[in-house]
Amino acid sequence: MKAISFPVPSGGVFMYALLSLHRRIALGARISHDLMGNWVYQYGQHLMKCGRPFNPTLHTFEFNPNQVYGGIKFNYQVLTGWILNSGFGNGTLQAGMVRWDNAIKAMIKYNINKNNDTWNDFCRVLDIARMPSW
Repeated sequence: MKAISFPVPSGGVFMYALLSLHRRIALGARISHDLMGNWVYQYGQHLMKCGRPFNPTLHTFEFNPNQVYGGIKFNYQVLTGWILNSGFGNGTLQAGMVRWDNAIKAMIKYNINKNNDTWNDFCRVLDIARMPSW
């Protein structure tokens, strides 16, 4: 049976990558079902390059859909099932989930009332959501 290929031997980092993919799609990122496993793998490589503590200035994440990937493919419905599973991350990702949910709420506020203040608030909250807790 194939598994999701992931470059980091840490369950927490893997769970964060899944959460990040899920919430980015909820915010409007377009990643086809065929490429989701590859995205998670490449995002894991990015997280490794950013180090611990997380320093996003060390590496910019740019997804390459043409990079070879041999792990399983999955779709957004499966990803949502994993994220909504009550055991997902054993509670360790709760703070990350709240930060991403806050970013989604800020995007909705911006879409209701488009002005510089709501846009700047969305950008600020999104930057916070993109920062893993390590």
